[in-house]
Amino acid sequence: MADDCRVYLDQLNSDSHDYKVKVKVMRKWKPQRSASNVLYQTVLLQDDKGNKMKGTLFGDQIAGHEEALVYNGVYEIANAPIRPTQLQYRRDPTEVAYTIGFGGKTLIRPLSSAPGPFLSDYQCVSQIPKTATPYDIFAAREAPAKQGRRNIVREIFITDHSTDQPIVVSAWNDLAEDDCSKLASFAGTFPVVAFTALRVTTHRGFSLTTTMSTSITTSPTGDKVVALTKWKTQNKESLSELQARIRRVRDPNALIHVVTLNALKSKKARSTLRDERYRLKVTVENASLQKVNAYLGCSNCGKRSVYLAGESFRCETCTKEGVVSEPRATIWRLRALRLCYRMNHSQ
Repeated sequence: MADDCRVYLDQLNSDSHDYKVKVKVMRKWKPQRSASNVLYQTVLLQDDKGNKMKGTLFGDQIAGHEEALVYNGVYEIANAPIRPTQLQYRRDPTEVAYTIGFGGKTLIRPLSSAPGPFLSDYQCVSQIPKTATPYDIFAAREAPAKQGRRNIVREIFITDHSTDQPIVVSAWNDLAEDDCSKLASFAGTFPVVAFTALRVTTHRGFSLTTTMSTSITTSPTGDKVVALTKWKTQNKESLSELQARIRRVRDPNALIHVVTLNALKSKKARSTLRDERYRLKVTVENASLQKVNAYLGCSNCGKRSVYLAGESFRCETCTKEGVVSEPRATIWRLRALRLCYRMNHSQ
């Protein structure tokens, strides 16, 4: 069958048997177990027209296709069984309403001009698009991971030569347990590590989070890795200073400094971190009481609480123990200025 006999994913259905299709592996989820204890793994395929279709591997097929289907790889797949996808499993309405399987007659041929594994398209930190599209990145790790609450989550600070601002990667569950434990053994050495298929999140400012397709490689290879390693070696002193500043900022017991507006205006990106917190002492002229929102909040992060004034509790937002519920207020003035300040009990 010649290459011009290839079809596109939207041309496939349950009656398709003798066919070929060219696809790229856009995502590859980690193996999971169903409610009936069946081990399966899902991959997301995309053809040259942008059509998307999921494929499913079961049991021993997962290990057998570990290297046959790799993330970012381009393949020609022939004679794979096609099954309808049940509506409850179609989270993305743009996907073709069928699922590709991998039976005994399925043929998979890699389409690559270079031998060996497919290389991820690693990007610099400053070039990360602020969208939800997964992407690949490598960087020098800056600070130790931090364990979160509920699900297992650890925060990793990374940076490279393209930016003055480190960025946070939140690693979840098995990545937090396994891969972050490996990173902990490199403490103080600023290793160059590779991440695949990270996702942008903005709930705490611009940061990154792992997905079911994410992998962390502690020994990446390639010319870009060599260049970043050389940069890391030449800038180890400044990286150590940045790491120390991150530790101070992330210390829950650190004091919040009172500064002036002029001091804030003079701060530069090179000497400022996203999580730095300061307190302003200001006078609001002609404040309108209609724009004052008074409430009881956490003495550390200021988030609203359900506890009585003066009562000690553990804040679910900042996770700090022994904070106090205290009167706080938010004042909106000129719709462009928002000032949050502490209130004395007499106020």
